[in-house]
Amino acid sequence: MTDFFSPTRSRMPLKSLGVVLLFVIAVLAIIGGYYYYDKYQKVLKDPQIITRQETEWLVSRVSILMQLPQDETPSIATVIDKDKLKDQPFFKECENGDKVLIYTKAKKAILYRPSANKVIEVTPLSIDESAANGADLSGVESQMVKIALYNGTPDSKLLDSTEATLKDSITNIQITTKVEAKKSDYSKTFVVDLTGDRASEVKKIAETLGGEVSTLPAGETAPDADILIIIGK
Repeated sequence: MTDFFSPTRSRMPLKSLGVVLLFVIAVLAIIGGYYYYDKYQKVLKDPQIITRQETEWLVSRVSILMQLPQDETPSIATVIDKDKLKDQPFFKECENGDKVLIYTKAKKAILYRPSANKVIEVTPLSIDESAANGADLSGVESQMVKIALYNGTPDSKLLDSTEATLKDSITNIQITTKVEAKKSDYSKTFVVDLTGDRASEVKKIAETLGGEVSTLPAGETAPDADILIIIGK
């Protein structure tokens, strides 16, 4: 009688099973590795993440050299043509590639040179660029996203509350316009990408405000901004 449970007959099947299991584990490891690698690559290309990381890096470097405002996150701009700025005292010693940390609430601008890890200049920030004092930042390439707010409801207070919500949730934005929309009966909040290349920012803003991504509604005029938010009920 054949003994099906003899050690001689059981060794080969167990060995083969072990090989199969190792192969399956290897395949799963490769698939899992590719999945996380693909997600990592997408994260690296996200402009919001890139901007936030650069801001955090710059703040950490400059904070070692001087005391920075603690209650706000600065917007970051880059000097791209120093010759256009040479007549301003703030930019007298600037070089292309220098960074400007812009603290709107504290009304302060800091010129920082990453290559030398050195603060070059500090000045009061003039909100009115026509004023004699303060820095005129027209010659730098701003990384701030310019946002226009239209109030599409009868409640005028929503302009200020929406601005506060955005600034608490999203860094590197600049509210350039706050006006009433052409209509005051919008049932939803619409977020419009005016430039065509702000998809990730528009999506995040829509999620933050509980609105939806849209095109420019008929009858509304496009402002000079990157993104338009029409506040609805």
